[in-house]
Amino acid sequence: MAQRIREFAPALATLLARASVDKVAAESPESWIASRFGLTNNDRTFPFAAVASRAERIGHSSDKYWLRADPVHLSVNRDRMVLLDASQLSINATECAALAVNFQEHFKNDDFSIHAPHPQRWYISSSQPISIHTHPISDVRGCNVADYWFDGPDRALWQTRLSEMQMLLHVDPVNEARDTDGRLPINGIWLWGAGDLPSALNHEYARVISNDVLLEGVASITAAQFLEASKFRWSTASPKDDGNTLVELDELALPTAYGEWDAWQTSLSALDQNWFAPALASLKNGRLKKIKIYALSKKHSRVFSIKRIDLMKLWRHTQII
Repeated sequence: MAQRIREFAPALATLLARASVDKVAAESPESWIASRFGLTNNDRTFPFAAVASRAERIGHSSDKYWLRADPVHLSVNRDRMVLLDASQLSINATECAALAVNFQEHFKNDDFSIHAPHPQRWYISSSQPISIHTHPISDVRGCNVADYWFDGPDRALWQTRLSEMQMLLHVDPVNEARDTDGRLPINGIWLWGAGDLPSALNHEYARVISNDVLLEGVASITAAQFLEASKFRWSTASPKDDGNTLVELDELALPTAYGEWDAWQTSLSALDQNWFAPALASLKNGRLKKIKIYALSKKHSRVFSIKRIDLMKLWRHTQII
């Protein structure tokens, strides 16, 4: 791994080599966001769906409780059922709209609504509490879902509803057409992020740069400036050292989850060119005084801290991994 970083991301390798490093609790990006911003309910669940819904601009004032209900493909392999998330399914807008309409019609007499603002991101909203404890979909990609089923007081209710949803998917014309086209069916729903919208969050960052609707929702609650990472250009709107800036770079997440190492190397090179090389230059010229790089993983996580003066410590060679 260290050799790959040196080969495909020389600027990142320089930053990591000159940094001081600390081991931190292994956690997913969503869990890190929750702990950083104080995003928890009283029962220690994380209301990711409610926060993200702020960025999606969906629902009504009476929709107090939220749940993500993302479309997935569940692949049975011997004694395992492996989840492929919607990034692997190429769901188009027409399919998304048709499925959402069919779901709404089926559940029209129930106390919840289904929203599909994006083919990869679906939501459930309700005026009634949704009391289940779930795992973010990023934890489950490419994994055996048996290790990540939800639980909690309303487990039986939502298990029944989930079974109905999956039966609807099984007979839906959208999946019949996908089968004819040789595409994987959308045969499952992953429920996660249940809870209600928090009244306040920790204010630590002046601006947030990300492509994630969860962080966009966090920024709207904390009144931080939000910039879309895919449209951000360092040369025209570089972060200045006038307040903490949080930058989320998640381009390596999908290649890592699905073992796509050519894509991983391509993404790492792009990150180095677009982000780490400009960050290193800004640290050298004093535009930035300090950079912290959080490398998060379910198995082990580390934080690398680099100050401008650390770049002069040529004798320091921190072990990258």
